[in-house]
Order: sequence, then C-alpha cells, then structure tokens
Amino acid sequence: MESNQENRNEHALLRLKRMAGIATNEEMEQLERLEQDISDKGHNPKIGPTQEGYTEFESFSLSLDTQAAKEKVWGRYQDHRARKRKWVLGAAAAVLAALLLSSVYFLRNGSGSTLEPPVLQGVVLSTGNSGESYGLDHMDPQQLLTNNGSLKVALTAGKMDYSANAEGLKKSHNLKVPLARTFELVLADGTKVHLNAGTELSYPTSFKGDTIRRVRLKGEGYFEVSHNPAQPFIVEAGDATAVRVLGTSFNVSCFEEEQEVRTVLVEGKVGIHLDAKNYSDKAVHLKPGQMSSTDRNAKTTRITEVDTDLYTSWVRGQLIFQETPFSEIKKRLERKFDVEIVNRVPRIEATRYTGIFKDEDLGAILNVFARYSDFEFKKENHQIIIEEP
Repeated sequence: MESNQENRNEHALLRLKRMAGIATNEEMEQLERLEQDISDKGHNPKIGPTQEGYTEFESFSLSLDTQAAKEKVWGRYQDHRARKRKWVLGAAAAVLAALLLSSVYFLRNGSGSTLEPPVLQGVVLSTGNSGESYGLDHMDPQQLLTNNGSLKVALTAGKMDYSANAEGLKKSHNLKVPLARTFELVLADGTKVHLNAGTELSYPTSFKGDTIRRVRLKGEGYFEVSHNPAQPFIVEAGDATAVRVLGTSFNVSCFEEEQEVRTVLVEGKVGIHLDAKNYSDKAVHLKPGQMSSTDRNAKTTRITEVDTDLYTSWVRGQLIFQETPFSEIKKRLERKFDVEIVNRVPRIEATRYTGIFKDEDLGAILNVFARYSDFEFKKENHQIIIEEP
C-alpha cells in the first residue's frame, strides 16, 4: 500500500513539473514510462485534487497568458462547482494543482484574501576587520572600489562579481541577504554562489596563496564550484558540518533555527565532515541525487535519495513541495516573503501537500492552501494570522 502511494505521489509531482515547464528530459522519460505502465494495466488514475472536480487539470493551459485560456479555466471551474462534488483528499497529502488554482484565485476579482507585498530590506556587505558596512542596493560600484584600494569587483543589480580579483587585494568580506531577497555572488576563483533569503556568507576577496578555498555559510546557498584539484573548496555550514569539494554543484541549508544541516548534491562529488573546523574525521561521500542530513547535536548523518529540484527550485524563484508538512511550508514562506505566519489552526500543521508555485504572491499561495484545508487568514502588522473560518 505504501509503495502504491509513493508511486502516486511521484506520478503527481512529475505531471505538475511537466505542466510548469521545469521537467528535465530524464523526468519526462520517467513520466512516459509510468504512464505507459498505467495504460498497460488499464488504470486511469485521478492524480489531482478532486475537490470541486479538479482531476483533469492537465488538460488546461497553465500559462494563462490569454483571456481565452483564462475563460476556459474559469468555465470548467464553474461547471464543476455546479456538480457539487465532494472533496476526496488523501489522509497523508493533498496534491495541489497549484498553478491552476492560484490562477483561478486571480480570476475571482479579489474575492480571496490579498496581502500587500513586503517592504524589501537591503543587501549589506561588511568588509575587513574595520567593520565597514555598505548597502549594495543603491551603491555606486566605484565607491566600493575606491574604499577598498586595488580591489577589483563588479556590482550589478542582484549580483556581485570578484572573478577579476583572483590576483588582487585579499580581504575578508561578509555578505548578508535579508528576508524576501536572494543574491548571486561570483567568487574570485569563478565559483558561483546563489544565496537564499535570510542568508549570510563570509569569504575572502581572493584565494591567492591559500591551500584551501574556504567560505562560511549561515542560511542556504547553492554552489557551482570551479574545478581546481590543487585547491579544494570547503563550505563551513555553521559549526556542524563542512562540505569538501573539488568542483561540483550542490545546495547547503544550515539555518540556525533548524536542527539539521542538509546538503543536496546535483553534480560531481562532495565529502561531508562532521568536524566543521579540522576536517579530521572520515568524510561521508554523496553521489548526485543524494542528500545528507546532519543532526547538529547528535553529530550523526543519514543519506537519502531525493529529487534535487525540491531543494534547488528557490534558485529559479520557484517553490516546489512534495509531501511537505505545512509546518515546513510555513517556514519557507516566512523567509521568502519576510513575514511571521501565526497558525491558529492546529489541524493543518502536520498536513502534507504537493505542488508547484512560480511567480505567485503570498496571498495567492495561501488562498490555494485555504481552499483545500478550509481556513481564513488576515494580516495584522507584520504577522499573517491563520484561523478557523
């Protein structure tokens, strides 16, 4: 029974990813095999949420760029409402046709709850031991160059590039990305780092003369490390874990409020060290498609096979959930939108959801969940309050 449920969940997620246009060639082939197997067995599964008849959501155009497409979705929605079908939701999960339903929300002329977008805070760079800080959003790149001597750095909207400084001035820099923001950094060796909301990264402006390229992360970052066997790359994830690589792509999540440090390998090979300072312990190695989860207190690591898109979709500005409890979804929404969510409906805290969101705002996303779990929400100061209807 559990295996069948896992297959249904996998099938649902693959179809959602195909609709969102983010499925890889391998995932498309996997989906074709699953659907061929279903066809051979004579099954016609309804993988979507059946509340109000949303079972054949894949037949709709989800780009919704044209009025005709919007009217088609809305017309089908009204037809299904008239049938008054009952909800049929799995006890373990509610599989959301997120893109479709959030679009329906927009077509309801504001009848759902709306929320004002957050006031964005600035990205802050601290330099050297002097503690000088710069707000990068409205800063003239020439000011940073002037104040740091011969430092060679390019600054554009949402990105800072040190690749021209490989042989230049060497200083310690610390970059803080606020909530509701992301930022891209190119280190002096050409390594690309995508920093998620609420993240801090400490790094040198040049790795010249170092035997190890070392950076320190608090929060979440996606790394595309430049290959250099003579200079291994180390990510110190708080005090719990060190990730050692030569050249690869991987995601590290080490928010201070979370018990586990998670490393997801997309390409290449990494070694996970429980000693974040000395790297003296024997490393646990990951293969692509694997995730290590390290308990900060117990100093133990477990390895699992994962869909890497679930952990890297934030780099593309997307939210992908697969069997994710609302308690975890709430944390991710708080970081992405810089808001505190207070849940006064305990029954939904452990409910698991699967779905994909691309460019929706917080109000649209919460309306999708509210439709399936029957709750209301409102904004009070800097809080979003979820309560019974």
